[in-house]
Amino acid sequence: MQNSIGGYVVLLQNTHLCREDMFYKDIPGYDEIKKQLIYSVNSGRLSHAQLFAGVNGSGALALALAHARYIHCHRRGPEDACGKCPSCHKYNAMVHPDLHFIYPVAKKKGSFSEENDSSEENRGVEGTRSIEFIDAWRKSLQTFRGFISYEEWMEKAGLSEKRGMIYTADAVEIIRNLAYKSVEGSFNILIIWLPEFFQEKTSNRLLKSLEEPPEKTIFLLVSHNRESLLTTILSRCQSINIPAMTPAQTREVLIKQLQISGEEAATLAMLAEGDFSLARKLYENTGVTGEFFKAFRDWMRFCFKPDYNPNPSQPLKVPVIVQITEFFKGLPPEGQKQFLIYGQKMLRNSFVYPANNGELVKAGKDEQEFARNFNRFMTPEALYEIAKTFEEAIYWLTRNGSPLMIFTSLTLTLMEKFKQPIKK
Repeated sequence: MQNSIGGYVVLLQNTHLCREDMFYKDIPGYDEIKKQLIYSVNSGRLSHAQLFAGVNGSGALALALAHARYIHCHRRGPEDACGKCPSCHKYNAMVHPDLHFIYPVAKKKGSFSEENDSSEENRGVEGTRSIEFIDAWRKSLQTFRGFISYEEWMEKAGLSEKRGMIYTADAVEIIRNLAYKSVEGSFNILIIWLPEFFQEKTSNRLLKSLEEPPEKTIFLLVSHNRESLLTTILSRCQSINIPAMTPAQTREVLIKQLQISGEEAATLAMLAEGDFSLARKLYENTGVTGEFFKAFRDWMRFCFKPDYNPNPSQPLKVPVIVQITEFFKGLPPEGQKQFLIYGQKMLRNSFVYPANNGELVKAGKDEQEFARNFNRFMTPEALYEIAKTFEEAIYWLTRNGSPLMIFTSLTLTLMEKFKQPIKK
């Protein structure tokens, strides 16, 4: 069965097979924000333009999706959408006919930009539009459940080598479609993801709609860089600040989405510092983070004592440094960078461990024990200097330096630092 609205084709079959997700309940924390959003709906005080402003990897998009679902739900409860009405079933597949999207895309090979089209009408038809990537967008939302980064989206859309943008053609298309009444008699909702990617002309075209929206139309803008938006757009939106996710929030979502242990999720959450997309990417690139801890621990011990043997009861078949180097070489490029970032976090844990007897260290049991012991052998000044060497190594990795040379140089620097006398 197909339902075509203003050029938008909505596929409604098999929605019962889609995963039920992207409710308020699926987003841990943000309790006060959820209460504020729910109250605005039930009290009839919905702002026609709302800006969900949060850092990359926060729950900003997930909250906007849950908010849209709640607005459209036929039998919404006091805390969440019902999950059973026809509207909720359509949201499970992201095919609700009154839910529209704009997001960064790039020109396909052979397409004509709106600058090259001769007429106003052609600019709305020939330019690159979000709708051309709608299948990939829906699949990405279902896969990542609203927690998606710009880089992940461009990769899923097959545009990783291009620079994303929201073109004027999108504004023309959406303005035309929002002129129609909603299909189900409720609100037309337009979610604009990353408006910081607007072309200047796109911003100008949407300004009038934001100022004087069509009847029963709601704009939900989701930004990861609020400061880059035009002040004229900001002035027309009710701004909702979405903080970075706490380690506890990140851990909870990781356990649910990746089906991993609480300890591993806690390590990933510590590394990501509120960026859920980064935590997931780290997991996908490197597998279990327990390998990070073992490799880092043995690396530090080798740098202290070059003849270190993890199992003294048995002779070493392969030197420790060779084992660790092979582990590092075997990681994908992103994994190598994340391993060094992990090392930075471990150094930070060692630095702050004495404060409140380790209460500031958010990590697994073995990592906490390592942080406590490592702190005894290093001064704050030495830890600071070592952290700087890690930062320099990460810098050169991101600039395509030789991983083996960078790792070897860092190892030699650490060995030299550890030779210095400890003064506490």
